[in-house]
Parts: sequence; structure tokens; C-alpha cells
Amino acid sequence: MDEEARAQETRNLLHCIVEYRTAAESLPASEKDNVVSECNQAEQWLREKSQQQDALPKNANPVLWSSDIKRKAEILDAFCKRMLRSSKWSPPSNADTDTDIDSH
Repeated sequence: MDEEARAQETRNLLHCIVEYRTAAESLPASEKDNVVSECNQAEQWLREKSQQQDALPKNANPVLWSSDIKRKAEILDAFCKRMLRSSKWSPPSNADTDTDIDSH
């Protein structure tokens, strides 16, 4: 079943959101707002889909698959990296979100 993978991808996406919100603090206001907004949208999407999933019986077909969460994390990652690169920002060596996302 996808339940364990969904839980892991949820943790990965939430970690990605936290990392990019933190990174956004060092950006100019317009880029910061864009990154924070994208993180908020991803978090809202995850919350809504998770609530829908939690309301279903365990034997029902999922409305939220781990692959959906992973794809959302990849989209967020690509968007935020593009914004950060355009601002000449470079992540600290211990904040490699690609490794976290791709390793699961």
C-alpha cells in the first residue's frame, strides 16, 4: 500500500517547504514573497489533500498518492531554486533539498 510512501513524501515536502521559507528570508522582498507564496500554496494543497485522504476508509482508493506529493515537491524545488539562483543566493552546504527529496 502507498500509505508508508505517502507519509515519507509528506515529510519530504514539509521539509522542503521549511527549508525554502528559511532561505527566502535572505531574498529581496519581491523574490521572498514569491517563494513564500509558492511554499504556502504547496502546504495548502498538501493539507487539503491529506484531509480528503484521512476522511476515506482505509480500503478506499487513495485521493493522494506518494507520487503526487513527490511531484509537488519537485515543482516547488524547481521554482524556488530558480528564484534563488536569480538572486545569486547559494544554499548552505547542509541544506541540500534535492538529496532529501530524491533519496526516498
